[in-house]
Amino acid sequence: MNQYTLKKNTSKYLFAFYLVFCSCLGLHTYAQKSDTLHNYESGTKINKTAYWQVGKDYHAETWFGNIIGEASLATYGSKSFQIDWNLTQYGFLHEVGLYELNVPVDSVNPKAKGKYKHSFKNITGAGGYTGLYGWFGKPGTPESIELYINENWVGNPSINTNDLVKKGTITVDGATYDIYTRPRNGKKFAQWWSNRTSPRTKGTISYAKHFQAWRKLGLPAINLTRLTYAFECTWGAPTGGSLKYHYFKIGKPTL
Repeated sequence: MNQYTLKKNTSKYLFAFYLVFCSCLGLHTYAQKSDTLHNYESGTKINKTAYWQVGKDYHAETWFGNIIGEASLATYGSKSFQIDWNLTQYGFLHEVGLYELNVPVDSVNPKAKGKYKHSFKNITGAGGYTGLYGWFGKPGTPESIELYINENWVGNPSINTNDLVKKGTITVDGATYDIYTRPRNGKKFAQWWSNRTSPRTKGTISYAKHFQAWRKLGLPAINLTRLTYAFECTWGAPTGGSLKYHYFKIGKPTL
C-alpha cells in the first residue's frame, strides 16, 4: 500500500548492522579527484577514481579511501553493473545513478520509486551494504547531507556506536526500516538513512516516502542533488567479493 507509520521501537538486529556506517566517516572528503572517462567501453572494469556517463540518464562514479587492494566497477549500458573487490585495508564506495539533480525535497514526486535486482557471491571478511545512496546539497560540504536507503548487506561488519541518533521507523514496500541520523559536527556533513530490517535482493524502493518520513523527523528543507545505487564496503577491514545489479532503475524525482 506504500503507506508508512512512524514508530519509536528499536530493532536490535538492524541496529547492529547500522553501526557499520559509523566507521566510514568522511569518505568523500578524503577521496581523490575523479578522472572523467570520455571514451568508456561498456564492461570495462574501472579500478581508479573515475566518473563516466552510463546510457542517457545515468552516470557512474568510483571512490576510494586509502585502499590497499582493488575494487572495480563495470557498467553495461543503463541496465546492469557489477562491482568486484579484494582489499586488505580501508575501503571504497562505487555508485551508478542520477547526478546533477536540483530538486527541493518537498517537491520530489511523492510516487517516485526505484526498482532493482542484485546478487552477491564469493563474499569474504567484513563485506558491506547496498541500496539507494545520494546527497542533499553540494556533496561533501558542511551544509550537505549524505543519504542512505539500505536494502541488503553481507559479511561480518565491525561495530562502532559513536554519534548515533535513532529517529524512528518507517513501514513501506512490505517492510520496516529503522531511521537514523548523524548530526552535523563542525565541518563534517550530516547523514540520514533508512535501514531495512529484512534484507532483500530485489524489489521497489519508494524513496519519496522515506524523504517524507525524514522531513517529519527533522530533515531540513534542502535540495536533492544526487540519487544512485551504491555499494559501500565495511571500512578498515579486509573483505572480498562480487555484487551484480542485474537490473536497476531510478524513477526521476520530478513530476
